[in-house]
Amino acid sequence: MPVRADERAARPSGTHELDLVEAILGLPAAGGLPQARASWALDLLLRFAAAAAEQSTRQQSTDVEDLWDALATTLRGVCADRHPHIAAVGGELLGGTGRNRPAWGFQALLGGIPAAPEPDTADAPPATG
Repeated sequence: MPVRADERAARPSGTHELDLVEAILGLPAAGGLPQARASWALDLLLRFAAAAAEQSTRQQSTDVEDLWDALATTLRGVCADRHPHIAAVGGELLGGTGRNRPAWGFQALLGGIPAAPEPDTADAPPATG
């Protein structure tokens, strides 16, 4: 699993990294996904999980409620002429709980992976090991 230097912070590391990768790769493989699609799905799922983990640390911040209130106030006061899409969805942008959104995201990712086109791995570096 090649990783660019700027992506290392968002990747699992340590002695159990291979166990995690193996477990995640086993799920799409058990569902019959081709290897290339399963490996790219792994990348997407790890990125999503890293973003969720980063969000959870933000939620532990002491000023998170103030930031959330400011965002809600801004979204409620949006000018419908300038930002019609934001005005139309309104509270949906802030709806759901901290658990609902990541759970929905994983379901959407997993449900869409089988329908995604096969990745073009022509420029991938050769596997080593």
